[in-house]
Amino acid sequence: MSDFYSGSYLLSPFVPYTGLTVDKLNFIVCQLVAIALGRPFQKYFAAEPGSSNMARYAMSFVVGCLLCLFCFGHQILHVLFQGTVCLLIMLYADRRYARFAACIFAIAYLSACHLMRQFYDYGGYTLDITGPLMISTQRLSTLAFNIHDGIVVKAMEEADRKKKTDDQTEQQESDKSSEKVKPNLTERQMQHFVRDFPSLLQYYTYLVHFQGILVGPFVFYVDFRNYMEGTIPMPSDLTKEQREHYLRGTSRILVVAKWTLFFALVTLTMQTVFPLNFLAEDGFQSYSLISKWFYMTLACFVIRQRYYFAWSLGELSYLSSGCGFTGINKDTGKAEYKTVQNFDFNGVELSTSMKMAIDNWNISTVHWLRECVYERVPSKHATLAVFIASATWHGFYPGYYLLFISVAFFTTVARLARRHLRPHFQGSETAKLAYDVVTGLASLTTLNYGAGAFALLDLYKGLRFWWSMYFIVHVIAGLMYLGFVTLKPASSSRRSAPEAPRRAEVAQ
Repeated sequence: MSDFYSGSYLLSPFVPYTGLTVDKLNFIVCQLVAIALGRPFQKYFAAEPGSSNMARYAMSFVVGCLLCLFCFGHQILHVLFQGTVCLLIMLYADRRYARFAACIFAIAYLSACHLMRQFYDYGGYTLDITGPLMISTQRLSTLAFNIHDGIVVKAMEEADRKKKTDDQTEQQESDKSSEKVKPNLTERQMQHFVRDFPSLLQYYTYLVHFQGILVGPFVFYVDFRNYMEGTIPMPSDLTKEQREHYLRGTSRILVVAKWTLFFALVTLTMQTVFPLNFLAEDGFQSYSLISKWFYMTLACFVIRQRYYFAWSLGELSYLSSGCGFTGINKDTGKAEYKTVQNFDFNGVELSTSMKMAIDNWNISTVHWLRECVYERVPSKHATLAVFIASATWHGFYPGYYLLFISVAFFTTVARLARRHLRPHFQGSETAKLAYDVVTGLASLTTLNYGAGAFALLDLYKGLRFWWSMYFIVHVIAGLMYLGFVTLKPASSSRRSAPEAPRRAEVAQ
């Protein structure tokens, strides 16, 4: 346990009985408290559409502060300071630059805390305030852009109202009005723009609400405000009882709770059997390549369970409070809660491509990068901007950069492979299945190969691990790249349907 941990030691007598360090025990207990408070919060501080809901906001903020204080002590001041400076920037800076200034400051402050953390606890996994700061950085930077989008929308609406003095027909006016906003904002930006600047209580509650202060996931301000004020969009054909049922999310809570227990059991029982650090030790190098592959696969699978467990606790805290409902799936007829879902287990572990794995891992961060970075810079610089933002957001351990740089290359090769090879396997169901199996194994191997270096953190350990694997993924990817760039793609007549529009693809 690192000496720089500033959270409470009240639960330290229970540490010997749990096998957990006090920082992780505090985190789990606080998340369980947040989950337990969900139903009472719904009942006694129910949202009232049309009212200020001040008591509801205040309770969420106060409990969030208390949980953060218990876990991280005085370090909560970092979150409040970061939020306060960003608030002043959004209020008083030039509107042309305020959103960029707030975003840059939030990331810069987080980066400073990452560096301080690495100085005091290099290579350690002690929980500290950098976790909540990573989530607050997403909230603050996106809010700054969403507020600016709201200013743009209101300015265009005002311009439309002035045009009504012209001698035009009502139909012409509505046609022009409908064309004003769309060219300037994407569909997602139109969904999330903030029309009115939040009050101080709304602002700080969004920053430090108890449902998501410790581990998130990141939720857009508009979605959070709709939840707090009881204005979550619902299908018009639902009865009052059905709406309440879906908002309670009992069925989803049960599913997530079962998976959370599974993730916890795997982590507790398997992390000592397949320790990650063994990947960089001499004993690992003595294994055969196939044995190394099996060990790497299992060790990295176990490591991911930690993240799944923490993210599931975060999802449960939102769901138990009635937050997260996004609609009814038209195909299955089941309720969906995508607002607070931060990963798709099957989408990651059974992925058939790197893109599929990335899309289903740390989903809320992918949304943040896309809307706050990818869509805000010129397209020719978008990918580089996403890489820089994602890298600095994670921190400065060399292992992170081994993964990010490699994944950028691996993703490029995967696109070329799909373009050249996939059309040849679309002739029969057997061929399609064979293609999916091979690409699935390749994706799994690449994912674990990169994740191992990421989790080891240290440059020497990461390179030593890859050296023991003979840099096999890099070598194969390099040979494939050289081969593909000298070949022509498969003929268009045999190609599959066009791929979806490109998006920011960065390992999260």
